[in-house]
Order: sequence, then C-alpha cells, then structure tokens
Amino acid sequence: MFDPSTKAHLWAALAIVPPFDCLTQQQWQDLEQSDSVRFLTFEKGAPIHLQQEPCMYLDVILDGQVSIQNIGESGDVLTVNLFAPRDLLGVNLIFASKNRYPMTVIADRKSLVAQIPGEWIMAFCRENPAFMTGVMRAISDRSLVLTGRIQAMAHRSIRKALLDYLEYEKVLQGSWTIHLPVSKKTLAEQLGVERTSLSRELAKMRDDGLLQFDSRTITLLSS
Repeated sequence: MFDPSTKAHLWAALAIVPPFDCLTQQQWQDLEQSDSVRFLTFEKGAPIHLQQEPCMYLDVILDGQVSIQNIGESGDVLTVNLFAPRDLLGVNLIFASKNRYPMTVIADRKSLVAQIPGEWIMAFCRENPAFMTGVMRAISDRSLVLTGRIQAMAHRSIRKALLDYLEYEKVLQGSWTIHLPVSKKTLAEQLGVERTSLSRELAKMRDDGLLQFDSRTITLLSS
C-alpha cells in the first residue's frame, strides 16, 4: 500500500498508468496545480460508489482490489466485475448521457484510488490524441471483459461456465495450473452460482479426471 501522506509518490504512481502516461509535462503541471485530484483510501468492505450515484470522477485503482456488485433484494451478492491496480473505473460513465453507477462499487480489500474530475478527462481527450486513444482502448477492453462475464453467467451449465473461465485464465497465465486471482466465494459470485454449487461441481470435475485443485490453485488435466 502506498503511503497516502507522500503525495509525490502518489502522483508518480498515477503517471505510469495508461493513458496518463501520455500526458505532456504542461498537462501534468496544470492538473497538479489545479488541486482537483483526490487520493482516497478505502478500507476493506467500504463502499466507493453507491448504486445510482452520479459518476463525476474517473477512478484509477493504485493499490488493492475493487469490485462492482449487484446486491439483490434478498441480500444475495453477484460480483459483476473486478478492478485491480492500474485499472480505470468509470471511464465509460464519464461520457454517458446517463452517468450514474448502475451497481454498487466496493473495496474488496484496503484500496487506494485516485479520482480525476470528468472535465479534466474530457479536456485531455480534446487536446491530446494519444490520451484519447488510451481512453477509448480502456473502454473497449472493459466492454470485452464485461461481455465475457455476461456470457459466462448466461450458460445453463455450471461446468461449462467454469471451464470457460479456466480456459481463459489458462491462456492469460500461460499455465495449466491456474492461480486463482480471487477466492472461490468471489468466483462463485462472478459465475452467478452459490458457493456450495461451485464446490460440488469442482469435486465432480475432479472425480471425472478433468482437474485437480487446492485452496488457491486449479490444475486442468484435460482441455
């Protein structure tokens, strides 16, 4: 975790995050001197944005992990998306005609977030083509991830959804032994199933000779 009291350290961390690494020296000076960027620390479980809250800032995750959660009327929680360090949150809402968060944003663990006002993002997009390209790339990448999540949740079979997820992580990590980036509870929420249902299906897949697993890894034995 960065030391929030070391502001130069925080600015340096923000400066290496695309698309902010494309800003000119003058743009950086203008942004810093405006004193409009907020560096905020959120404890585990703290809400960062509430459902229907207007999106006024582009959030940059500098440390920790943040999730978008859909909380049902009965209290059941579905984790729709995860954000890790160097991810941008709200980049698609900044430009939306209805710029309200559709779901609640929660800190999964202690997290440090930089919040840049939307008007600065729009100004940099107008002035700096490289910055605008980076913003568009971030929007596109996040849309692809969300599409994948929706497709996974739409599968009738838990096994099919789980295999699709594991195949994706296998390619991403370059290994048949997959180190789970989230807990099995969070994975179940991402897939839209109960934690116990996920555990039962993993046990069945192990018995069928498809995989082996422990608390933090899953090894695929057959694609």
